[in-house]
Amino acid sequence: DMNFSGSDIDHVIGDAIIHSGSLTHNNKTLPFTGLSVSASKVDDQKSISLKSDVLEASITGQYSMSELPDAFKLFLHNYYPSYIPKPNLNLSNQAFSFLLKTENIDEIMQVILPDWEGGNHAPQGLICGCDLPRTFPELGAV
Repeated sequence: DMNFSGSDIDHVIGDAIIHSGSLTHNNKTLPFTGLSVSASKVDDQKSISLKSDVLEASITGQYSMSELPDAFKLFLHNYYPSYIPKPNLNLSNQAFSFLLKTENIDEIMQVILPDWEGGNHAPQGLICGCDLPRTFPELGAV
């Protein structure tokens, strides 16, 4: 079920629900049940949430969806500079927070990143406030 509208990826609002599907990467397939995505905007605050049986994630604030992958790479580069290269492009000002809660995510992550270990059962979650590229991201548990 999908109900999205918007002129481009930075202006999309709506909802999508996938009742069952599979994730395939490098000839490894993992079936899943239940995935929902919701995108909204109130004034200048955007919000995207993703919920499944193993993961709950949301991002809220002022951000460019098209720059979000590079914003997360910059965030991760600050913690893992040997593993994650700093993005080459200059990011527009982005101020957002994100929440990440996991259940049994190892099986899914091993399909995407075969060397992945850890990450299961973070029921308290991880919240991060980012004001990129001006300041260093702040992490906290919720």
